[in-house]
Amino acid sequence: MEQREITLIDSSNRPITLTARFADTPRKRAAGYQFLCPDDVTGTTILFAFEGDTRTLFHMRNVKLSLDILFFQEDGRLLSATTMDPVEDRLYGPGGKFRYALEAPSGFLASLGLDRSAKKQDWRLVISDQGLRQ
Repeated sequence: MEQREITLIDSSNRPITLTARFADTPRKRAAGYQFLCPDDVTGTTILFAFEGDTRTLFHMRNVKLSLDILFFQEDGRLLSATTMDPVEDRLYGPGGKFRYALEAPSGFLASLGLDRSAKKQDWRLVISDQGLRQ
């Protein structure tokens, strides 16, 4: 997967720049972290980018460790965030339409300061090369 820079803007308006693998085709989105050994997952993020708003669900089949996932709206506002455990028959989604999903190894949310009590609606995603702005 191609890698691109993305920026998360936290609730204090602090930019956090990351390099993410970009899953922007059906084939790349279907692959995600499947079949990767835990060492290949550590320190990486994958941004799932959809052409339009979607209601799709995510699974953990063939994924060996827990992942954090953040769901963003078209304008970059954070819709929801959760941790997905490697339980093969469980499905995860934000409960509404979203445009982007960012996956990372479990603990990623906490390392950014985004915990269950954070004001999620104040977090934003910026992808400059796709025209998504703060």
